[in-house]
Amino acid sequence: MICISLFLFSTLNVSSSWTDVLTNLFILGVGMGLFSSPNTSAVMGSVEKHRLGLAGGILATMRFMGQSMSLAIAGAVLATSVSPNILSGLFTGFRTGGEAIAAKAFVEGLHRVFLVSASIAALGVVTSLVRGKGK
Repeated sequence: MICISLFLFSTLNVSSSWTDVLTNLFILGVGMGLFSSPNTSAVMGSVEKHRLGLAGGILATMRFMGQSMSLAIAGAVLATSVSPNILSGLFTGFRTGGEAIAAKAFVEGLHRVFLVSASIAALGVVTSLVRGKGK
């Protein structure tokens, strides 16, 4: 569901409605809810009782690292997709107009970010499907 949601986010454009965004956020939230608890349970259930603290710490570290890496990757993809002048104008305000062009360029950059994110999520789906069921 997370992968599908990220792909659906990549289809949004400047004229998309707030209901499109809300629908995609709902799908993303449900997907995160369906993934997080079973994933945590599988990790914590696969270690010996005296190592639960270590496993919890490693799990939290990996979660934090994943969030940090995804933000860095998204920033890199966006930075290579949108010119620095447009990004600067979006966050500091335009003095000569061009907001519509900048918005379109920014959304195109986000399109690429969400496609890359959906591809990474798809790799996660494949690796989850091929992993073993052993302890």
